[in-house]
Amino acid sequence: MFIDYREKAASQRYQLMAQSIIPRPIAWVVTENDGVINVAPFSYFIGLSSEPATLLISVGHKSDGSEKDTLRNLRKSKKCTICMVDEELLEKMHFSSK
Repeated sequence: MFIDYREKAASQRYQLMAQSIIPRPIAWVVTENDGVINVAPFSYFIGLSSEPATLLISVGHKSDGSEKDTLRNLRKSKKCTICMVDEELLEKMHFSSK
């Protein structure tokens, strides 16, 4: 199958990738901004290297085009904590995406 992503809207590209790249583990990315903790789930992340230890996450933007809190916090503090989410935390993970 050949899919020309140039012909797809951003929402269609997301749906195609989200439904075809499996399994997709979920990670909570925990950031801080002036003492306020932000916890956000990410399904687009991957380990790239162990030396140096490198992990890639894909942070989108809000529907109005502004930065999501995770991106803004990462740019400011340059640090985060990555927490793997297992099935027993599925409900809490889903709630944290709101």
